[in-house]
Amino acid sequence: MNRTFAAAALAALTAVTGCAGDSDDEPAANEPQGEVTVLKIRDTSTPGKWAFDTKRLTAKAGKVTIELHNDSGLGHNVRVHTGKCCFKAGYKDVGGTAVIGATSSDKRDAIRATLDLKPGTYTFLCSIPGHFQAGQHGTLVVS
Repeated sequence: MNRTFAAAALAALTAVTGCAGDSDDEPAANEPQGEVTVLKIRDTSTPGKWAFDTKRLTAKAGKVTIELHNDSGLGHNVRVHTGKCCFKAGYKDVGGTAVIGATSSDKRDAIRATLDLKPGTYTFLCSIPGHFQAGQHGTLVVS
């Protein structure tokens, strides 16, 4: 008798709550929260010749994850700037990765950062002093 009552109560509760989880109000925790573009950038530097493996990236507006791979043994990061790039009046750093590989104790070879980007043209660069000036930068076009 208790099983019959429990089954009837569960059926009634399911009907009242809208079929237990089919609500459009909130996505489930394991469902994607929107499309994210992942841009992979590899550091290809050698001492005195600072470079990434690409000079041009494209992404859709919205969440953009930058993934820097750095196995050079030298410290690098990826920052994204807008405005009159870079380090000139009017530029704005909109975010990016931390520096990895700058010390012998830093064994990370990859790091990620997610930015919310609007349509436009940006510059991505390594902000370690001298690296941008030596050519470690490129253009990111967001549409």
